[in-house]
Amino acid sequence: MKIDKNMDCLLCGKNAALREASFPGYQEPEHFGIYYCASCDTSFSYPRVVDTQHVYELIYKHADKLPGYNRYVKYANVVKAHKNPLQYLSESEEMYWGVKQTLEQIPSPKKTLKIIEIGCGLGYLTYSLVQDGYCAVGLDISQNAIDEATKNFGHHYICADIMEYAVQHQGAYDVVILTEVIEHIENPIKFLKCAMLLISNKIMGGGKILLTAPNKTIYDKSIVWATASPPVHLWWFSEASMKYIAGSLNADIRFVDFSNYYKRKPKFVKNVKTPRSSQAVNHIFDKNGEITRETIRETAQNRAKKLSRKLRYLITKLPFAKYIYSKIVKQNYLCEKKGGVLGVELTIKPQDVDTTQARY
Repeated sequence: MKIDKNMDCLLCGKNAALREASFPGYQEPEHFGIYYCASCDTSFSYPRVVDTQHVYELIYKHADKLPGYNRYVKYANVVKAHKNPLQYLSESEEMYWGVKQTLEQIPSPKKTLKIIEIGCGLGYLTYSLVQDGYCAVGLDISQNAIDEATKNFGHHYICADIMEYAVQHQGAYDVVILTEVIEHIENPIKFLKCAMLLISNKIMGGGKILLTAPNKTIYDKSIVWATASPPVHLWWFSEASMKYIAGSLNADIRFVDFSNYYKRKPKFVKNVKTPRSSQAVNHIFDKNGEITRETIRETAQNRAKKLSRKLRYLITKLPFAKYIYSKIVKQNYLCEKKGGVLGVELTIKPQDVDTTQARY
């Protein structure tokens, strides 16, 4: 397929420029164009892939060995061993910390707050919410994922397509949770309009959509794509992207302030000021569905980097050290209020949503 130098942004419709014409996809031999829209500060891949099921089947098959996915398997395996699983998750990653903190700010008793986690996957977050006293269910389109979650954590899960489920359960929930989901969705605005059908607006201040996604905002503008390769991730969103989405939904928006998380767990994000182009990225799977040697090598290198992370953590405990470190080691962005994860709280105003338009 021909890749044009310019096209209409798939999010806001304004002009988007081609940044990379042949970016390696998740599996060989696929390559994609990477476009950037300055108007909404959003990057996206093209062409879109209609059938991505085979890629996700490979991911689920090899999840325990894949960078970025192996930690989900770990959480599912160990979360039941913790007396307070939600606290454990919130101390493990900022996206779970953001969910926990935002829920605690809602002025409703936990047991009356009806929550649905869309894209619950292996089910450990839904389970942790239930254990913490919330009335929560998890929903996923994958029957295999729901079967595994139910086997491990009990009957808190539903296998369904979100569009069909939302139309049949309008106003059934107070909060919708989407952790690391929206960047996978072809049409995020229509998807969120669909999710809005589920919200009742009965709680004080309005119903909520809590979502997380990889954060483009903190990266240098020269970096082309620093998130999972397409067609797994179709988007790389910034704060400006989220503001545009919120405006399209007529929703109020608030970004999670991660300062208290990073004070306890200092974190640096690699932010080299050179484009992350096709020469710097490898396919994750080969054409036969096996993990590539480059991915195996990168996984081993990540293990070796754990020692340097511990050293950096110790350095940040010294007075002024984290500031000096961030200035000397310029390829690292020191996370403070924001980091590698966008935490977004959308407050849904009372309104009628046209169900015929809420398709993704």
